[in-house]
Amino acid sequence: MEAGYDYLLLRRNPIREWLLPLLLVTIGVTALASAGSYYTYAHFATASLPDMETIVTQPRASISPPINKESFNPPQTSTTNISKKVITPITSSDVSDQNVNIGDALSMSAWVDSHKYQPLDVVTSEAISGFTSVGPLTKFPVGSQAPTKRMLIPNLGIDSTVAPIFLSNTAINLEYKVPDKSIGHLTTTANAGEHGSAWYFGHLESPILNKGSIFSNLPKIADMIRNGEDVFVIADNEKAEFLYKITSTKVVKADELTIHDSGIASIHLVTCIPRLVYDHRLIASGELIGYK
Repeated sequence: MEAGYDYLLLRRNPIREWLLPLLLVTIGVTALASAGSYYTYAHFATASLPDMETIVTQPRASISPPINKESFNPPQTSTTNISKKVITPITSSDVSDQNVNIGDALSMSAWVDSHKYQPLDVVTSEAISGFTSVGPLTKFPVGSQAPTKRMLIPNLGIDSTVAPIFLSNTAINLEYKVPDKSIGHLTTTANAGEHGSAWYFGHLESPILNKGSIFSNLPKIADMIRNGEDVFVIADNEKAEFLYKITSTKVVKADELTIHDSGIASIHLVTCIPRLVYDHRLIASGELIGYK
């Protein structure tokens, strides 16, 4: 027995004995560092949420009819005092020095067929053409319109189907299930076009569960409004289309979200923010300005 015990002592491996504790310590330090990094990010992400709030200060946008190209006469420029410009020939070295990467000019979705690419302002202008101007006090009573089947937000590159979602009021807060890779319409609220508030929900992102990111660009609206850009939403129920203009964005804590009726024909788009934290809700609200 003593000889066998001495043999086992000789076979002991110091590296093997320290390997498991070292591995556990490494895992612990990594976990602590990851948790610290996450909470640091969450703190700064939450602190920046007020930047996502804004309100339109200029008068409500009107819908201008498209220009009749046959009758449109642009102003003529006098050429009396225009001097001739000397054009320098382009050499082969000039061409070889240029960067032809289109990544900064086109979105990734346009790489498939760049010949069909159109700037978002052109897409938006075409999308809102043909609407008849109305105001948010227009009396399309609740129940008079069919549920929305498709929603477009041309400025943000959003074109999505719409599915119904249902609300349950628990003892803690409001609960609702947002559809995967689609926009959800809360069925207890008005349909698009009706005299009331229509509420729609969509995922900001879903990196793990892959539930889609329909509203990933919704946080951009505040900056767009501050820059004087109009953001339009088109709700299509396959029988009629309704045009809304976003007038404000607001951030609330998740447990402070309330579904309310503004008393006018309005729309409210909701998503979870900030990224990777999701403890607040961004609400982009707009008013009805047209239909067709």
